[in-house]
Amino acid sequence: MSAVADEPAGSAGKKSHDRSTAAADRLLRMFARFVAIGYLCYFALLVPEILEASALAAWWWTPAAAVLVFGSGVALGFASFRGTVWMQRTATVNALAYVVMVALWFVAWNGTKIPQDQSLWFTAFPGLASLAAAVAWKPRRAFVHMLVAVLLAQCANHLVRDAPFGYFLAPDLAFAFVFSR
Repeated sequence: MSAVADEPAGSAGKKSHDRSTAAADRLLRMFARFVAIGYLCYFALLVPEILEASALAAWWWTPAAAVLVFGSGVALGFASFRGTVWMQRTATVNALAYVVMVALWFVAWNGTKIPQDQSLWFTAFPGLASLAAAVAWKPRRAFVHMLVAVLLAQCANHLVRDAPFGYFLAPDLAFAFVFSR
């Protein structure tokens, strides 16, 4: 006989629910840590591009964007040790920080163009910000976040390039959506 059959009536359902809740919480914590590690790796890889692209925007934008986006991404990893509420709040801050900072890029951009074969640093990881959104939000909201983040990032990328705006926009959007999904 199983151990569950020897327990009083009603306790088996509660114990099963507690186990599944604990397992879901552990999985969410590991997912948040995965996202935080992703931010660390992207930051390490993109530092030269971030520094180079700082000449394209107002003096305040690059430091603010880097600190808010990467800082809140790494903070998500630390928040995963504090509990679900901290983790979800930090994930929300990160997801919103990415979208806000990309939107502010349009205001901060000084009109300088880059060659067609280059990209803005923040176009490398819109899906990572959407994964952070998935830590805190329901799937539909996280998916909408991904759509907005990819659209904003790719439009900024194509606006800054020294080529017609629509040049390769559709393939870049398709790649970004599929890569982020």
